[in-house]
Amino acid sequence: MVQPIELQDVLAKTQAAERITQLQKASPENDQRQSLLIAGQKASEAQHKATPAVHPDEVILHRNPEEEKKRKKEKKGDKAPKEGTDEDADKIPPAMDEEPPLPPPVLDITV
Repeated sequence: MVQPIELQDVLAKTQAAERITQLQKASPENDQRQSLLIAGQKASEAQHKATPAVHPDEVILHRNPEEEKKRKKEKKGDKAPKEGTDEDADKIPPAMDEEPPLPPPVLDITV
């Protein structure tokens, strides 16, 4: 006949084995539920998150490149010391020289 210790051991192992098989069967279902919950949360976050606005009618101001080069050349020419005008240079410090007025900016409008 079967000894009582063996019977208890077999019953305990049977219950544990049944639980393991139940968990293994439920595991794919739980994984699917979890992935659906995560996807739902991401979708709701995406709905609440503001999308960046695109401004196709934005105006961008640029200086005319040719005029900019011309102005830089003139500025460099003003800083170069002139021959025979050392006395004038002593009277007027270079920091007080006025810069020529800037040319009006060029508008580039893209639509």
